[in-house]
This record gives sequence, structure tokens and C-alpha cells, in this order.
Amino acid sequence: MNKYNIALIDDDQIGLDSIKICLENDFKDNANIFIFTQGRKFIQELAENDFHLVVTDLEMPDINGSDIVNYVKKYRPNVPVIVLTGNAELLRNNFEIRKHIFEVFVKPVEYKQLLRTIQDGLACTRFMIPPSAERAAL
Repeated sequence: MNKYNIALIDDDQIGLDSIKICLENDFKDNANIFIFTQGRKFIQELAENDFHLVVTDLEMPDINGSDIVNYVKKYRPNVPVIVLTGNAELLRNNFEIRKHIFEVFVKPVEYKQLLRTIQDGLACTRFMIPPSAERAAL
């Protein structure tokens, strides 16, 4: 079985490191966990790497999570995106972006719920076009 590539994007380095350690422990050798403290770095990597699932913060200094969601859905429409936010009000009236989000969690996130949602998102990707086939469309 190929490893899943999971991207974690947040400007909170400590939070990223904590989630990464937990995911590496739970997924053992079945996933590569990539962390990005800048949304723009992730967007550069998205053009070169196949990600099977993205977890992003909504509010970041360089690029916001809504822009990341839109970019992923434009270039990798089959990749589930999970949003973490400290301010759920930002999504309340943004119906356009909400329809592209697999799940939203308000911080602080309960890790077991996040893990279950990541597992559900990865299960969905098993039945979709592989990201490498989509790359040709970029």
C-alpha cells in the first residue's frame, strides 16, 4: 500500500508539531505528514506533491485558509480539506467556501475527533482519481 500524504497548515508551530507527532504515532508507516507554517509554502508544494488530505487553519498571516481551500478545490478537487479555526463566525455566512470543506473544527480541537475525521477523509480518497492523474491538468 502506498503511503498517504497529509498536509497540515497552521502558523502555530507548536500545534502543528503536536498533531504531527500524534498522527505519526497513529498512522505508523502508512502516512507522510507534511507541516507548513506558511500557506504560500504549501501552495508551492501542492504543485509538486500528491496530497491525499489537507488540514488547514483558517486565519494565518500570509494567506488565509479560505484561499487555501479554494486553491486545493481548483487544482485538486478530490482532496478533502479539513479546517481548524478559533473563530467559527468567519465561516457562518461564507456558503461558497463551506461547500468545499470536508469538516470544520473549532479550536481547541479534540484530537480523537480530528483523527476520526482524517481517517474518514482518507477513506473517501480511496475511491477518487489519484492526485497524480490530476496533476496533468495543472
